[in-house]
Amino acid sequence: MSKLQQALDLGYQKITRPMNLGSYHQAYKAITFEVWVNLPRAVRETYADLQRKNRELENVFRMQIKALGSTSDEAEHERLNGEIEALNKDMITLNDEVYAWYAQVWGESPEKVREFAKTLLDQEMIGLWKWMQTETWALITMHLEGLEKN
Repeated sequence: MSKLQQALDLGYQKITRPMNLGSYHQAYKAITFEVWVNLPRAVRETYADLQRKNRELENVFRMQIKALGSTSDEAEHERLNGEIEALNKDMITLNDEVYAWYAQVWGESPEKVREFAKTLLDQEMIGLWKWMQTETWALITMHLEGLEKN
């Protein structure tokens, strides 16, 4: 059997790479996540869909806020407030889907990721959350492009 066939026979193997939070700040150097880097296309496309939905919601939200500020009609004001409230609920649902996506990639539970992200936001540590997202995608991209270090 050829080596190529042996490799094919092994099939898909999940590959992870370490993401050490010490690269963000030395105080976090004892914390390392394992990031799933060889995501199937469907998993990557799910994230792209979540990002698209997020942009759409943000655009509609901005338009509703602008319309709310430019109306003096009380009925219109109430209607717009109702739509904004519904958009907020949609955004919460979407955020939960994003947390679940990262949970899958980091090997954590969606509840833990949601709690972690909300705690970071409450403590005004959004930089760490954004860094983790950026670093996760850097690891995935390096793997996909064959640029990673072993």
